[in-house]
Parts: sequence; C-alpha cells; structure tokens
Amino acid sequence: MDNPIRNAAFLMASTILGLGAAHALADPPKLVSMTLIAENDALIPGQTLEIGLRFEIAPEWHLYWPGQNDSGFPPTIEVTAPKGYAVGEPRWPNPTRHPAPGELLDHVLEKEALVVVPLTVPADAVTGTKVTLEAASSWLVCKNACLPGDGTSTITLPVATAAKPGSKAGLFVAARASRPGPIDPASGISCEVRRGRFQVLAPGSTVLRFFPAADSAPLKDLLKDGESKRGRISIALEDPGPDARIRGVLEVVTAAPPERSMFYSVEMPADPAAAKPAESSQSQSSDTGETRR
Repeated sequence: MDNPIRNAAFLMASTILGLGAAHALADPPKLVSMTLIAENDALIPGQTLEIGLRFEIAPEWHLYWPGQNDSGFPPTIEVTAPKGYAVGEPRWPNPTRHPAPGELLDHVLEKEALVVVPLTVPADAVTGTKVTLEAASSWLVCKNACLPGDGTSTITLPVATAAKPGSKAGLFVAARASRPGPIDPASGISCEVRRGRFQVLAPGSTVLRFFPAADSAPLKDLLKDGESKRGRISIALEDPGPDARIRGVLEVVTAAPPERSMFYSVEMPADPAAAKPAESSQSQSSDTGETRR
C-alpha cells in the first residue's frame, strides 16, 4: 500500500493545486478550526484529567488519521504545560475509509474530531493558582485538493481541591464511549495470522473494516481487502519482521436493529510463532473496551 514516490508526487501535486486554489480566493474559507478544551473546570493536584484538541472540519473536507495512508499526514499534536505537569499520548477518534482516484486509500477524520490528551497534575500544584495550557497543531486538509494549515489555542484553569464537569464535558464522554477496546471472546469475533494473511471472522456482521495503525506491520491491498461484506476479512502481510505486530482498529457493523458499528482495538504478533500463550487462543488485545457508533 505504501508507495513513497507515488505519495510524494500526490502530495506535491495536490498541495500545489490547493495553494493555487487558496490564492484564487480573495477570502478563502476557514476549513479547519482547532480549540483546546478540558473535560473539567479545574485541575486537582495529583490527579489526571482529560484535555483535548477539538477539530471542526468544513463539510466534504477531511483530515488524516494516524494510520497507513496512501497520501497525507495526520495533524501534529503538541501540548505545552508548566513544569511538573505530565502530558500523555494523544488518543485519536475512529477513522473512516476514504478511497480516491488512482487506487488511493486513506483513513480520515471528517466533520468534527476530538483528539484527547491525558494531563497529570503534579501533587504539589498550589490550589488557588491558575494554569495556562497551550496546544499547537499543523495539518493537511483535503477535498479535491489539499491545503496546509496550523493553529494554536490556550485554556486557563484554576488549581482546586474539587472539580465539576465543564461545558464541553459531553464531548469527552462521547469520545470515551467510542474508544476502541478489546474483543470480547463471547462475541464470536476472532483474529489470527494464517499463511501470511491477517484474518478476521465476525459471524453475523454485515460489514467489516480494518484500519491499521501507522506502526502496524504493513498490510497489502487495503483498498480491496481492508473492507468486507462477507463477515470475514483476509489481508496479506507485506514481509513482516520477526518482532512485527499488527495494530489497528477493527470496525464491525451489525444489522441487528438498530444497525450499529462496534469498534475494537487489535494488537497481535504478525508472526504466529511469536505469540505468547495469552495471545494465541484469540490473537487480539487492547487497552480499552468495546465501543459502538
């Protein structure tokens, strides 16, 4: 799937086209806005809370999810906090498939996306003081052409002994509800590597989609094999190394009324011989719970 020469040529051409389109507009529309928000209205010493970069994306345009894409790159995420505050790894929302002319496939974010970032407050943070956090991001937003963009945003929160949900708390609740998690063995869904192919079986599903993470073992023909309406996915591996692992998000769509999508995270050895006993019976694992959409 990954062709560096084709990718570079596509990005150069689409960005040039995009810059030309922007230059042609006297007042180009704002295609992406980024705002730093927090789940709670205060910081509590010694506790971890969630903040997030909220991207609002113009209709029909998209940003890129940090996975195996044929073009584009995900937004950079940088959060600056005072000394002693620990900024965690970003937690990305679920992507959608975006086929494009030229047999390109990208995994993208559309309309609105909240990238959640855990923030741990130092135990010696002084109550009664205020703390300013800053987020910075750069991105490529695309439709028929691509345009680069960037933005910064700040939020100031008090340090207190107690906190209440803030005005944007509902967005964080929704983000947690949609966060992929481990496959329940009782679901009947199974993942395995057999004869050089990553295979998923999901009885009763109407659609299966797999979104490989950027650091996953490379997979071939994702445009053709990364989505299936047969209750089974089979994707060829591309020369994985001995320590390579398959990582990504699995979407399972079921027809049982109402139709719904459930998201699971997948992490397993690309080489079955390298599987640990806990991984061999059902070769999927993750760090969060089943989610629905």
